[in-house]
Amino acid sequence: MPSWTSNDKVSKRGSYCNWESVLAHADFLFKQDKIKEDELKRIIDYVKEQMGGSINTSAPHFMDLEHFKCSIAPGEKQRSLSAQDYHNECCYEKDEIIGVKLNAAGQTFEVKIGTCNGKRDYKQHIQEPSRLTHNSKAVPELTCFKSYRKSKMKDKDICVFYYPTSEHDLELNSVASNLFKMQIYGDVLLLQCTKEASFIPRERYIGFSVCDFHENFLKKRKRQVEVTKPLEKEEYIQLKTEIESSLSEYERRASSLSQLPTFQKTAKMPPFDGKQLADLKKHEMNLVEVPVEG
Repeated sequence: MPSWTSNDKVSKRGSYCNWESVLAHADFLFKQDKIKEDELKRIIDYVKEQMGGSINTSAPHFMDLEHFKCSIAPGEKQRSLSAQDYHNECCYEKDEIIGVKLNAAGQTFEVKIGTCNGKRDYKQHIQEPSRLTHNSKAVPELTCFKSYRKSKMKDKDICVFYYPTSEHDLELNSVASNLFKMQIYGDVLLLQCTKEASFIPRERYIGFSVCDFHENFLKKRKRQVEVTKPLEKEEYIQLKTEIESSLSEYERRASSLSQLPTFQKTAKMPPFDGKQLADLKKHEMNLVEVPVEG
């Protein structure tokens, strides 16, 4: 259950079975005058965003679960729902959602998908195989697979509904076959599917528009590179002169603070006097061996 602090920071409290349970408890709190109408509306908007943009019916009252065994007011009907029954009523769908239909002719357009007994009615938008195939005994059931693509839609998969049949029944859908790298015949219906943290695993189908289809499947056109007109000879000479002048000015500014290197004078030894030369000569004579005659 989302709640907001005074500085408009959202926090979550409680532990619920699913988002429908949050809506049901928020409605209960509103009827008990524990939250205001504006807070209820804010909770509904928050849950709607978490549900992918569409609100499903809220869950039954938590007192209807069998493990509560609560006493009821006189005149009210006692219910005893198991966890699975409670989950089934939460998954009962009423609202329409938008899907994308891709027919065999390659045309793409949006369709409104309604419900039948609480479940999505996909078959009314997809052409069913008109006759049996040569090796099957019955018309194949409507099948769905997921297309995992890198996109901005986090935690959402694109679901593809189609009939797994052959060319004997339906026309080859070349566009869908190229997109999903498999042979697909007949119409294709595209929806988004989101997984939720629920006490019983579930998947929720949400709307998928033609704009979403173009963003995820159609390649973006490459930007056209503007080709500049080649320079005339006079323009080239003028541009070259300006570049050389600019470089010369830069070199002049860069070398304006430079200085010539300084040369240091080396120390000279004083000249030898007579005594030093005599001592040097005696030293050399002592190193020379003089042969002695025998």
